[in-house]
Amino acid sequence: MTRRSLALAVLVALLTAGLANAPARADTSGLELIQTRQSLLGTHLWYAQTYRGLPVIDGYLAKHVEGEGEDTITVDGRRPIVGKVATRAEVAAGAAMAIARSRTGGVAGQAILSVLAGNAARLVWSVISESDADEVRTLVDALTGRVLRVESLIEDVDGTGQVFHPNPVVALKDQSLTDRHDVNYGKLRPAYREVVLTHLDGSGFLRGDFAFVGELRHSPEAFSAGNAFVYTRTDDRFEQVMAYFDVTEAQSYIQSLGFTDVNNEPQDLLPNEYKGDNSFYRPNQDTITLGVGGVDDAEDADVTWHEYGHAIHDDQVPG
Repeated sequence: MTRRSLALAVLVALLTAGLANAPARADTSGLELIQTRQSLLGTHLWYAQTYRGLPVIDGYLAKHVEGEGEDTITVDGRRPIVGKVATRAEVAAGAAMAIARSRTGGVAGQAILSVLAGNAARLVWSVISESDADEVRTLVDALTGRVLRVESLIEDVDGTGQVFHPNPVVALKDQSLTDRHDVNYGKLRPAYREVVLTHLDGSGFLRGDFAFVGELRHSPEAFSAGNAFVYTRTDDRFEQVMAYFDVTEAQSYIQSLGFTDVNNEPQDLLPNEYKGDNSFYRPNQDTITLGVGGVDDAEDADVTWHEYGHAIHDDQVPG
């Protein structure tokens, strides 16, 4: 295998991780070319699976062709369709949209007649509903009107960041460390830790399911189209990353214990927005403000967790 072929194979493996146990090829299904892309590695063709002219839910096939076609890698994501499936709906599209709306509470868009593959393949209406916080697909049986599946289409995004965890004094077990006005001096550098920033919303800002860094007056908001937020403490965006990471990790841990509705929201965070030596939670605004007097408070996870505790208490017992 050439080096280019190896690179292509690695790329496809990364893009299709988890398909080792993909369903067997569906011989009764057709294919419709929906996208062709050129890259440095070759040509990439994406097909949608169809059944008697109808789209098959989540069925696809991808071909990745190197150069002039000497090497082709095929990723077969077609879904098995067992038995004969009806192609005419008994339930009208409008009725399916009303059913989806009543189930999700969102604004239902277009209903698309589709096939849900499997050992008991069915004719369904695929209805996409939108709300302020989600985009949901509802699959309604096109013969009976029964809701077969409701699923969110929003995917969380992971990013990378650099933080202290929980702070340099604890991490390095050195109480002689001082702030030195945000200087990134040598003794502090072993305390940096690269982490995965989970639950990002994909906007490129530090905003996600459990934390929201925004509406800052004194610092530019961290932004990265590739969700890479690696800064040092000389940059105010470093404290933004720490605040996002610490709150997201805290909420993720709470949920791992089975408590799924304890301040389960994007907590508004205002790092470096108070010039005094203090941090605080404002219940009327539901915000956590982290000060910069002395040591920047957002550089110490213990301070952020303390203020997040107040937000949790207020969420559980308002007022």
